[in-house]
Amino acid sequence: MSVPSPENVRLAEDYVNRARVKLEEARRQMQSIQYDTCISASQECIELSVKGIFLMLLGDYQPQHEARESEFKRMLSSTPDGIGHIDFARIWMVNKFWATFYTTAKYGNKQLGVSAARLFRKEDAELALKHADDVYTAASTTRYWRLTSMARGKT
Repeated sequence: MSVPSPENVRLAEDYVNRARVKLEEARRQMQSIQYDTCISASQECIELSVKGIFLMLLGDYQPQHEARESEFKRMLSSTPDGIGHIDFARIWMVNKFWATFYTTAKYGNKQLGVSAARLFRKEDAELALKHADDVYTAASTTRYWRLTSMARGKT
């Protein structure tokens, strides 16, 4: 595992903070019965959380919406003991799943002439919100681990 620079840790913290804002937005959209925008905000929360995790653990991330399997494998092979309880394989699956809906949740499907609002239902938004909450919690836990490790002078 690479030791992230202090700049990358600050960037990761910003991503996790933005992920929290997106999670709060997703919750508001759910309450407003705006299921498509709930899903879009949830997907962004997941993406920002994953990028924050990568920055905190590996010191880098890929700019795509979906993190590559090889990057997750690198992370899995070097997961520190202090956060071994986090299911990074599950986070990979959740990230991969919701990345497939990135454009559709924002714009719908032009070829079918269907807006995002008509494609998604309450149960879809509930699942997206649950997944976003799970991945954000993992990112927040990873951030806490990284910051306390740095404070103790460990990598």
